[in-house]
Amino acid sequence: MEVAQALWQIEGGGTQTRADPVVTITAGEEAVTESALVVFTVTSAPAPVSGLDIAVTVGQEGAFVYSWALGAYTVTILAGETSVPFEVLTVDDTVDEPDGAVVATVASSSGYALGAAKRARVAVADDDVAPPGIVTKRGIAREARVGGCRCRSRRPGAWTRPARNG
Repeated sequence: MEVAQALWQIEGGGTQTRADPVVTITAGEEAVTESALVVFTVTSAPAPVSGLDIAVTVGQEGAFVYSWALGAYTVTILAGETSVPFEVLTVDDTVDEPDGAVVATVASSSGYALGAAKRARVAVADDDVAPPGIVTKRGIAREARVGGCRCRSRRPGAWTRPARNG
């Protein structure tokens, strides 16, 4: 008899109902660059006796995941196995944007209990070059006499009269 089975038997020949396995999720890497494959690992302790379907939701911070890849998934850990990889492809674009992240969360469901690590996050770094900036020439403050009055302007053609004192 296997040790795992022996642990579930109690004296007198009866059997005890097995508790639900505890499911967690971890990230394969802390950070990747856009276009990389993000890998999460869903783990069950102990290994399920039969296939275990686990509800996982994929989200993002920023815009690094294809829209079709966002949302709810079912990840199955096969009987006797303790983990399964879960992959999300990030977008390879040419848009300069702030860095973001891919987030995977194990949802509560029957058949398993949630462990402490029910959410995993992988930072995604943008690899695109910022477009060249627009250079503008700022006007220089000028003074001129217009109609006998001293006027000021920051740009040509926009003369204003200063307020009079008294």
